[in-house]
Amino acid sequence: MSKKVNITISGKVQQVGFRWFVSYHAKKLGLNGFVMNNSDGSVYIEVEGIELILNEFISEIKKGPRLAKIDKIIEAFEPAKNMFTNFLIK
Repeated sequence: MSKKVNITISGKVQQVGFRWFVSYHAKKLGLNGFVMNNSDGSVYIEVEGIELILNEFISEIKKGPRLAKIDKIIEAFEPAKNMFTNFLIK
């Protein structure tokens, strides 16, 4: 079953290649959506796909790139809206 998850990641997640890291894993797993920096220093992700794959994606991004330091992750699942056709870095 397809789901959508909104994820906000706080910590040292900007200027460390975090958006590229997220995009790489989303594309590798065939997920659609986007990642962007927030003005408060966090990173926001909206991604859609099969729930099992989304959970694998979340496990990967919790590791983060080498220079990142993740302090907090907030995840909110909801039904997929099929709004995306690829994965973008905004």
